Amino acid sequence: MRKLLRNTFFATIAAGIIICLITNPVLFYGQNTPGPSVDTARLRSEVAWLCNSPFPRNVDHPELLDSAARWIAAELKKEGILSWEQVYEVNGKKYRNVCCSFGPRTAKRVIAGAHYDVCGDQAGADDNASGTVGLLEMA
Repeated sequence: MRKLLRNTFFATIAAGIIICLITNPVLFYGQNTPGPSVDTARLRSEVAWLCNSPFPRNVDHPELLDSAARWIAAELKKEGILSWEQVYEVNGKKYRNVCCSFGPRTAKRVIAGAHYDVCGDQAGADDNASGTVGLLEMA
């Protein structure tokens, strides 16, 4: 049962952050215009935050997952990006995805996601932090 719970949790939380982008970047940036640059200092800072935040952020510690979700939403807000939560319940415990959307609602979309939970009792640098901050940087 515990294995099923973990598998269900990991499958669901994989969409922890959903960022929707328009599918044709040429329409947004122009044919020969390079996209935005990546702020490597911010990436390092965000990975450090996730790796040093209270852990383990796993199925057994939803309060620590909530802490990371609040931080992610605050990071999006700093950039002027509105987000919302998709809350779901598994075996009486509530978990949440942090969601946001970009571009016109009628255009084709690309869905990108990353998970902010960890597997086991670790900080999660390779397990999730790099994907999460990659999506924050895209935002």
